[in-house]
Amino acid sequence: ELVDAAGFDLIPEARRKLKCSLCPAPLKASGAKLQCHHGKCAKAFHPTCALGHGLALELHDGADNRVFCEAHRPGGPRRPAARPPPGG
Repeated sequence: ELVDAAGFDLIPEARRKLKCSLCPAPLKASGAKLQCHHGKCAKAFHPTCALGHGLALELHDGADNRVFCEAHRPGGPRRPAARPPPGG
C-alpha cells in the first residue's frame, strides 16, 4: 500500500487526478504529478519518473519550476545513439 508524503493534502486535486505517462499502469494514478510546461501539452509525470527517464527539469528557488516531456524538451527530442557499423 502506498502512503502519501507529508504535504500531499496541499497538492491541488486536479494535479492528483493526472495520470503519469511514464510509469506502469497500477501506479499511473497514484501520487502527485507534474505536467509538461509546453503550451497545452497534456503529458504528466511523477517527478521521480521524469528524473528516471532523463526529462528536462528546470528547478528554481520559488514557484517557477518547469518540466518538459520528451517531445518538448529544450533542444528538441533526444535522438537514439548512433550504432557502430557492423564489425566495427
